[in-house]
Amino acid sequence: MALPPNAYLYEFLYRGQAAGGPDASSWHVIIAVPGTDAFGSPTLSLSPAMTPEQATALGMSLPDAIAGINAATLADLATARAELASAQARVAAP
Repeated sequence: MALPPNAYLYEFLYRGQAAGGPDASSWHVIIAVPGTDAFGSPTLSLSPAMTPEQATALGMSLPDAIAGINAATLADLATARAELASAQARVAAP
């Protein structure tokens, strides 16, 4: 089974452990699939929290999850920089 093309990473949780601790580090993901109901209203279907093995089987490996997080973070940063530049230009305008 594969993820639908409009699926995206909704949540990523990494649980680290102290060096030499009794448990292994782990992570889980929740995948979202947006849609539309019979009345035309937007919907959001969320997966249960998936283990690394479950997520990888669907095509969301740890490198994929990290790449998605990085891409979204860089896009958010670009938007924030543009908004800041716009606000600074408005303040500086006579």
